[in-house]
Amino acid sequence: MKIKITLKHFILTSFIFSLFGLVFSQSQTVNFLYTGAVQTWVVPACVYNVTITAAGAKGGGSNGGNGAVITGIVAVTPGQTLNIYVGGMGIQGNNSGGWNGGGTGWASTNGNTSYSSWGGGGASDVRRPFVVSNVALTSNVATLTTTTAHGFAVGNSVVVAGLGSPIDGTYAVTAVTVNTFTYAKTASNVASTQATGAALFALPSLGLSRRVLVAGG
Repeated sequence: MKIKITLKHFILTSFIFSLFGLVFSQSQTVNFLYTGAVQTWVVPACVYNVTITAAGAKGGGSNGGNGAVITGIVAVTPGQTLNIYVGGMGIQGNNSGGWNGGGTGWASTNGNTSYSSWGGGGASDVRRPFVVSNVALTSNVATLTTTTAHGFAVGNSVVVAGLGSPIDGTYAVTAVTVNTFTYAKTASNVASTQATGAALFALPSLGLSRRVLVAGG
């Protein structure tokens, strides 16, 4: 139900007429709460490690158990995008699992809602998106190249971020190769150019191999 990222900025200072310098560190905490959608966070300058505390969502109802709480240190690079998935609490009835993988409950078959079970809480996790290294837009078709194999399939919904207008957004994939994917985008042509951005599966149930830390619900 919550993810907290604590980071330290490392600043190297030098002194005139000196060959030595001092390194200072300053901590900062960023909190992410449940929204029902993926959230993104860009690693600031001078940050190379972050401490992440993730809390999975609790099960539904007054007797629902709390989710797990996991803390870990993750190596990052300045400018890198991390995707944040904060799990949702379970609700009552059919299809009642909390967002991001909570197990579902069941509705009563006799019409008495007091007999309906509650869904489990969703997991909270942090994922590394696929890095986009090149982008082109020709005749209303965008083609993006990733630095590694992305695993997208035609019809998948993907989120593109960090590339600016008109490329960013959520789209349905129309064609793929191992390291490229395309989608329809009505906009002026953009010549093929190197870029730095991110792409990820829009559905939380896909792209689980990109997780770097997870706390179950």
